[in-house]
Amino acid sequence: MFNLPNKTWLLMPFLLPVLGHGWTPPETITEGSGQQQVTLPATYNIITIIDPPRDTDGNVVGTFVDSVTSQTTTSGNTFYFTANSDDFSGDVFVDWNGTDATGTYSQTQANGGDYVQFTVTPTDDPPVLKSGVTSADNSSSSVSYTVQEGNTFVALATATDVDGGTPTITISGGDDAAYFTFSSGQLTFNSAPDFEFPLDSGGDNIYNVILTAPDPQLNSSLDQNQSLAITITDANDAPVITNGNSELVYTIDEEEESITWEDAIGSAFNLSVSDVDSTTFSWIVSSDAQNGTVILTESSSNTICSVDYTPDADFWGESVASSPTAGSNGVAEKFTVQVSDGSATDEITFRVIVTPVNDDPPSITSSSSISHLENDTTAITLTADDPDENPTLTWSLNGGDDVGIFDLTSSGVLTFINPLENDFEGNNSYNSNNVFSFTANVIDENGQSDSESFTLTVDDVNEAPLIQQVDPIVVSMFEDNASSFNPYLTASDPDIYSTNSAWNTLTWSLISSPLYGQASVSGTGTSPSVFSYVPNSNYYGSDSFSVKVEDSDLNHTISINITVQESDDLPEFSASKYDGNASVVLDVVENITGSLFDVLATDPDGGTVSYSIHHGQDQDMFDINQTSGWVSFISSFSPDFENPSDGNSLNTYEVTVAAADENGTSYQDFTIQITDEYEPPFFVTSASYTAAENQLIVGTPTISDVDDGDSHTYSIEPQTTYSDDGALFDINSTSGQITFKSSPDFEANGSVAGNNTYNLTIRATDLGTVHADQNITVTVLDDNDQPSLSEGNINGSLISIGEDTLVGTVLVDFNVSDQDASQTHLWALDGTDAAYF
Repeated sequence: MFNLPNKTWLLMPFLLPVLGHGWTPPETITEGSGQQQVTLPATYNIITIIDPPRDTDGNVVGTFVDSVTSQTTTSGNTFYFTANSDDFSGDVFVDWNGTDATGTYSQTQANGGDYVQFTVTPTDDPPVLKSGVTSADNSSSSVSYTVQEGNTFVALATATDVDGGTPTITISGGDDAAYFTFSSGQLTFNSAPDFEFPLDSGGDNIYNVILTAPDPQLNSSLDQNQSLAITITDANDAPVITNGNSELVYTIDEEEESITWEDAIGSAFNLSVSDVDSTTFSWIVSSDAQNGTVILTESSSNTICSVDYTPDADFWGESVASSPTAGSNGVAEKFTVQVSDGSATDEITFRVIVTPVNDDPPSITSSSSISHLENDTTAITLTADDPDENPTLTWSLNGGDDVGIFDLTSSGVLTFINPLENDFEGNNSYNSNNVFSFTANVIDENGQSDSESFTLTVDDVNEAPLIQQVDPIVVSMFEDNASSFNPYLTASDPDIYSTNSAWNTLTWSLISSPLYGQASVSGTGTSPSVFSYVPNSNYYGSDSFSVKVEDSDLNHTISINITVQESDDLPEFSASKYDGNASVVLDVVENITGSLFDVLATDPDGGTVSYSIHHGQDQDMFDINQTSGWVSFISSFSPDFENPSDGNSLNTYEVTVAAADENGTSYQDFTIQITDEYEPPFFVTSASYTAAENQLIVGTPTISDVDDGDSHTYSIEPQTTYSDDGALFDINSTSGQITFKSSPDFEANGSVAGNNTYNLTIRATDLGTVHADQNITVTVLDDNDQPSLSEGNINGSLISIGEDTLVGTVLVDFNVSDQDASQTHLWALDGTDAAYF
């Protein structure tokens, strides 16, 4: 059995699985009992707690360690269970392993082993009651708080119970409980305490009250109380004006004519103040009057203050629905008087209704000098002021040099009788200086009046220029005839005499271009210096453009509508051929035959066009198809760059082509520039060669090339006409010399045909990669071949004979061979010892 303050452990018996081992459970355990001992079987050498203590939900609820080492793996068998919280209760499960000489045994819930299980029995806990000013964190049974007089809040308070339920806090006692209320977690005074007039039972400004949090499980012995002592501290009390809290409203006459301020408030009226903790005061006007003067006079003790108000001259105001504005009539005066004891204040507001008195003459407020823009038809309103309530003012004209030019309504609206008189350039004033003089008079319903002499100055403004012609200008002209466009433009500007030169300088420009021609408009002055229109070539029909004349700011525009009338047209060479140029230069390669180029001409009027060669120094060398326009050299001629045939021998052939329709003929000049091209060389030597047998060199061909300065290379090409012996020959690529690769033998007949006639093709190529081929034959001629000793009779051989060989003995029998058949051979001896043989 273990005892902790306010806690009792209750040990419950627990049946173990029958596994041959056993453990000793703790005695009955109750919530908050502290550390409890559990003994596991001593038969194991090592015991390991493999999982901390858990409740039925699997939550870790405490520790389970060796009672000596505080470890979970130990050679001992005595363990302590310690709950994580003194408020824990419920079933506890512990899984463990035991190891002995036979092995390790796992005792877990999962395998149904001898795991540890016991129950912590719950007990009823008392609630916890806390209070505090900013947060409820003080759980002492007695607490003290300080509250300044004039405030009602004392403290916050909360209560909780770990056993569940929410305790309801109540005021349960205390000598001064009647002065408090507990609601929504706050303890407050029913009304603000007054330090100078304490209501607590001891009369010492210390109020005592008790809060109680009852046990939700209704165990009254566990109810928790907290005694609170609240001390009230002194604070400065505000002074109080004893004349009340409402506005003080008084009525007087405008300028106090009949009813004065003294009449309204009474001669004995004063403001007075009381204050429980002050005797010294000061008085001020905290919000001043807007249309009058307020004067305060304090008594010697400062507890009494007299108030005097004087309205401004001509001020009146009767409405109390809003606040007054300085200098404006209609709203009653308003001001506030404040009293202070040095720390706190009190104030009271006065509303003074000032009844209007109709006694003031009107006063003209409009400036006597008026500026007005010329041509401006806006009326000018003259203004006057009359302080009287709702005065009726009537205006009239009564003199001045220019009075007859104006009209003035009874309400003060001034206009020119004739708006055209308001023209700066017209100088229509009496003095011709655009300064108009008149006198105006205003009178109220009481016959009181005011008058003023006015000058109205007309100011110059920029006025738009005006094109004099009727819009639009209609013009008729002829196709392809720009000179037949001859309208005229003029403009005027009312500012022609203005001192502002920018307003009377006119500039002309094009603002909308024509669709079927080119228009030009420019220049300054009353007419444009450039005004032209050129229709597109062969166009006829309608077209238009717009012109603008402007000064520095304003402008006037006019449209020009044009009708271009159709006329007969000559054929036109198409711009799609040779850009439509009158003279065309074309490059043509020499040696060309057939068609060179075609021309194309059309008749804008839809007629048929025929073509011909018209003239030119080389016209006789050309033909043209009169229908299609195809041009070619005559069939008997092909241009040769190296041998020009044109009239100036410069390879430039000149011809003029004519295109004719029923309305006439058009011409286009052509210059045909002949350009050089690479032409192939040609062989000038015979294609037949002869060579004696046993001779390597065959010969060197000769070529000619019209392209002066060309160099050539030579090669042997495959023979396609006859049997090909090209493989038996070489050719020098630069000189062209032809040689046998090996000496020919007439008797051997080495040609492909076997007749001592060799066929091959040689090629000469110039720099332009053009070439000429020549099929040649090489005939090998027979020649007398030198005979030779047959094999075995070798020249220089050593012949051995015995001494005393008889004269006439045959020493050697020579044999001879000769490629030339039927030859007769002559034998002879030669050498230094020839005489002995």
